[in-house]
Amino acid sequence: MKRIFRNYPIANDVVEVFHYDYSDSISSCMKSMNGIFHSQNLPVNLNLRSKRHTLAVPGWDFDNGNILSLPTKICEWAVGAIEDDYYIAYTYWSGNSLILLVSKVHKRLWLNPEINAFDCARNILTIKKGINSHLRFDGAKFLWRTYETAVISSSYKSYFYDIVHGNVVQTSNTSTVLKNGYPRQLLIEHGRAHFVFLRRCGIYCIHIYPKKRDIKAPAIVICLGGPFIKVPDIRFLPNLYHHFSNEGYHVIIPLRRGVIGLSSEWEQELYGRYGIADVEDILSSTREFVMEFEPTVDSNRLGLYGASYGGYSALLINGKHNKELLFKSVVSHCGVYDLSTYPFHSSGNARDIMMEYGHTDDIVAYAKNVIDINPASFVNDWNVSTLLVHTIDDTTTWFGQSVSAYNAALKNHCCNISLILTHGGHSYNISKEEAIEDAIINHFNTTLKS
Repeated sequence: MKRIFRNYPIANDVVEVFHYDYSDSISSCMKSMNGIFHSQNLPVNLNLRSKRHTLAVPGWDFDNGNILSLPTKICEWAVGAIEDDYYIAYTYWSGNSLILLVSKVHKRLWLNPEINAFDCARNILTIKKGINSHLRFDGAKFLWRTYETAVISSSYKSYFYDIVHGNVVQTSNTSTVLKNGYPRQLLIEHGRAHFVFLRRCGIYCIHIYPKKRDIKAPAIVICLGGPFIKVPDIRFLPNLYHHFSNEGYHVIIPLRRGVIGLSSEWEQELYGRYGIADVEDILSSTREFVMEFEPTVDSNRLGLYGASYGGYSALLINGKHNKELLFKSVVSHCGVYDLSTYPFHSSGNARDIMMEYGHTDDIVAYAKNVIDINPASFVNDWNVSTLLVHTIDDTTTWFGQSVSAYNAALKNHCCNISLILTHGGHSYNISKEEAIEDAIINHFNTTLKS
């Protein structure tokens, strides 16, 4: 299964900013190098004169003639056959929800490489609650597990969708917990990665050692996306994290409030406290971690990286909580900069976004309500080298958010600001992945190793 991009007609409900082609604006204001656009210490002005009729949508080629295209990331999938029908299940992100979708298609269509079966499949079930990466097909049932009762506890729930009877059955399970509090199904250590529990702040972190452990090394703190995201599987962490490690950095990933899989209470404590509870956890866990690992982690050389919601967190910390220069370098990857305009710069429902972050659907009231958690409110306090990375085809967060951040930060002469744009979808769905990772590494190296 490989990632691709397909052009789809722009629907009427797609927000206005996605209706325009900004190629001329980008190429006139930025320097192009092998398909990647770099800022030149000049403002980037986006004009709206050139319209387009299609939108690049990320998709997944299943190597059998079937292409699943979604505006959001697919997480997993399973296929099973019963007599003359194929049943397809997959999960994907929609806003803050993880959706399970089960579809049915005749095997003649599924096995015909000239027909995309996903275009012909009939949806038979959609569920928005508690699904993780344990989806599989068994007989006439789809099975999945939920983190509703916690990974770092003794129990969890399993759900079965019975195709024959068309109903969902829930069962409770009890796992064997090891002495350190981790259940057996959670891998404790893999290669250079392991879990750390910080007792004072009560926060779990994932820690990846640098390739060379015999010297005191700088560290990169990762702000997780989401805002609600399951506990990362340390066997399948993003390549960028291992790239950091290979370059000689400790990698610290705080499992802040809102992470799914620690407890339902831990997850729910982020509701209504976006940009507050999660940021508090990132800061407190970072400070405690560098104290605990003081012999090997250089607390004077810390970088901060975040993608998607993590990019929003990184920018908020950069302006509001970094006056003591805890972090010497910051990277935001497809992050939200201006929360007041974000509802109209996303493919999500604007009213839902406003209610989630500002508790109102009144535009003026919403802008006032999010002032204290809006990175744009604190851009004049950016004091460290900052890199903004964004993908031009991102429909989760319009790339103009990072362009606005760059233009605003240019006026702040205390901040060294850079902007990189490339084609691709949201966050890690990028076309020049290796080159972008190298640019991020070089940004941190310049500040933390020179």
